Amino acid sequence: DAHDSNSTFTSTCVNSRQPRDDKDIEAVRTFLRDAIYNFTNRAAGLEQWYEKLPLGPGTSFEFGLSLTANMRRVKGDWIELSEGDGTRVLPTWLSTQNYRKEYGFFNFFQASHGQVVHQRFQDDPSGTNATTAINSRCLVVYDIDGNQFYVPASCRQDAVQLTGVLHRAASGMNMYTRILLKTVESGTPITATQALTSEMLPPFARHYHVQQKLPFQAAREMQERAHGLLLQKEIHRQPQDPSLHPLIWMNANQVLLGQQKREWNSISWALWKLCRNVYGPELTPSFSEMCFG
Repeated sequence: DAHDSNSTFTSTCVNSRQPRDDKDIEAVRTFLRDAIYNFTNRAAGLEQWYEKLPLGPGTSFEFGLSLTANMRRVKGDWIELSEGDGTRVLPTWLSTQNYRKEYGFFNFFQASHGQVVHQRFQDDPSGTNATTAINSRCLVVYDIDGNQFYVPASCRQDAVQLTGVLHRAASGMNMYTRILLKTVESGTPITATQALTSEMLPPFARHYHVQQKLPFQAAREMQERAHGLLLQKEIHRQPQDPSLHPLIWMNANQVLLGQQKREWNSISWALWKLCRNVYGPELTPSFSEMCFG
């Protein structure tokens, strides 16, 4: 029964041992606060997003809970990852036990693809779990015994829009510098809010066969920066002068860092709302504790 599966999924994620006193409650709140912070950092550095995601306007990702997060399926059974089992390939590898200690059951996936390790989408035969976010398909996960669960809406959040600047190393890769440079050269600040031409993109972001535009807030900030630079006569006269590039780089990077912070915050915010829905306000750290901003 889908409803019973949802209840089991939620109770398993919350943990069968409910906090019994203030000390237990505070321990859970502390764990969730740290897990949200840790998982946001993991998501930001898990993949080479500067190569895998366009610069905008954004690619949809969902953040949720999975009973089999960081596990592998072998002949129908879910197996924990452990040292010496041959699964350590990437620097971000963690054993399942260490993953639980750091991140609990948090997981994420690219919503537009509907693909993630240990999770999949399928049509919900009951029609009760359909979501408007992903073409009315529901997310399915499996527990360690191979039992199938529909993930209830309370265990998922609305999609988060992420771009190539999500990665922690993005600020050192001049990902926005060409955009500001070409905007200044055009003499028209509004150029920053329009579709990006190939010459405005870093080399590793030019292979996407999609029209790229900066996210709305980043585009507005880039437009303002270009306007300010164009008011300086030396920039207006010689925008290609190499001596002016540090000024362009600094302004472009400040816009990038602002966008990166918004994306990190959007991940943390989605995870926080997820915890409020699943674990309840008593066990979830308060809004003020999370230091969004």
